[in-house]
Amino acid sequence: MLKVPEYFFSNQGFHACFRHPEAELINYSHSTQYMVNEVLLQKHLLLLVKEGCKKLTVGSQSLTLTAGMGALVSRGSYVMSEASSTETGRFRSILIFVSDEFLLNFAASYVGYDNVKRSPGWNSTWACFAQTPLMEATLANIHVYFDLNDQVNPGLLLLKTTELLLQVASAQCREQLMHLIWHACHGKRNRSLQPFMEEHYMQPWSVEQFAEKYETSLSTFKREFSEAYGISPKRWINRRRVEAAAFELKTTDQPIVDIALAIGFSDGAHFSKVFKQEFQVSPQQYRNMNSIYKTTT
Repeated sequence: MLKVPEYFFSNQGFHACFRHPEAELINYSHSTQYMVNEVLLQKHLLLLVKEGCKKLTVGSQSLTLTAGMGALVSRGSYVMSEASSTETGRFRSILIFVSDEFLLNFAASYVGYDNVKRSPGWNSTWACFAQTPLMEATLANIHVYFDLNDQVNPGLLLLKTTELLLQVASAQCREQLMHLIWHACHGKRNRSLQPFMEEHYMQPWSVEQFAEKYETSLSTFKREFSEAYGISPKRWINRRRVEAAAFELKTTDQPIVDIALAIGFSDGAHFSKVFKQEFQVSPQQYRNMNSIYKTTT
């Protein structure tokens, strides 16, 4: 599993980047016809596709972005990422990762905390939008930075990122952006919860045991979990496990029961039931429809 954005800065052979403590800008491209990865977002992501196609999958929800489209994706999301190139054999995108601190400063300077509200009905991992002419003009200006990398002050990255977020806020994604900022404002205590759950979600523990290992009471654990994720711990754990299973089903030929046991289920029958609830098909049907293993061996 790739932990983003750290992955990009340890593999700089196919992209250029700027790095700042609060925001990171990456010009990402590759000439591989098809590439699939498991991704854990460690910061909020503003993704803008310039060439090719990017498919994001979380559980049973999928989002396909083509050239000229973009998405705002929240920190802590576990995503199956599939990128395919154009007929010319190229995929290219701009990725901007921003921290909670950046969003807090953005709210203080441009939004106002009184306007930052949680969106109870919005539990989606992402928000999709079409790139506007203003966004395209900003991105064209950013591309000059890549050509003059050694002459650019990284502080300019913050200004350009702010410019893009202002354009997002005034376009189709204002409500979702406010939702992310709300979590940045209220999620300081919960920041330790996400790495804890990512490290331990495959453990065959009850919810009570998760609370005990997290060193809090069951009621506090459930409350903080709901604040951080918007769903119950049990639902999240089951969803996270079957998301990991879906990647294995798609990219390996491991026996289904072995996958079920490896991700924390006690038996294959329970795994199949939970998987079907999330994906509306059985694990075997999912493998038959999505496996890339057979096509690459």
